[in-house]
Amino acid sequence: MPFDDSGLGLFVYQQEIKNGQLFLRYLRRFPLYEEDGRTPLKLSHIQGLEFSKTSGLLYLVSDSGAAGGIFVFDPTTGKKLQRIKVAYDPTFFGETKEELEGITIWDLDRGQVHLIMIDNVGRGADDFYFKHFHVPGEKHLSGLEDCSGSPKG
Repeated sequence: MPFDDSGLGLFVYQQEIKNGQLFLRYLRRFPLYEEDGRTPLKLSHIQGLEFSKTSGLLYLVSDSGAAGGIFVFDPTTGKKLQRIKVAYDPTFFGETKEELEGITIWDLDRGQVHLIMIDNVGRGADDFYFKHFHVPGEKHLSGLEDCSGSPKG
């Protein structure tokens, strides 16, 4: 699902490799919604996303200033389930300073989400940082566990 930086959702494509070439076929637009499931959510500066192999939830990174962070969505409805705030400084005298970049999910039994951040300001090479987040509600948000911590089913 490549991003749609207009803030109106995600574009969904089917990918196929034929004779060593990558072909993308547009399937549809996937809208994103606030927690109420009805109000369209406009996100910009989407930098990465990943699906949880355990829960199927969609984790999306946006570095749009104070409104940015890691957003967790139900991939069947597009409804936002959670926002994880990320401490970063996006501007430095009008220039881009720190950018939130890619995301990966490891060790989901404890809800480990890992984010790459780049610092573009300063001399020499850019600085990379790895930020780690514990998402204890990951199984609860997906419906795999009730709020008391007991497995469902």
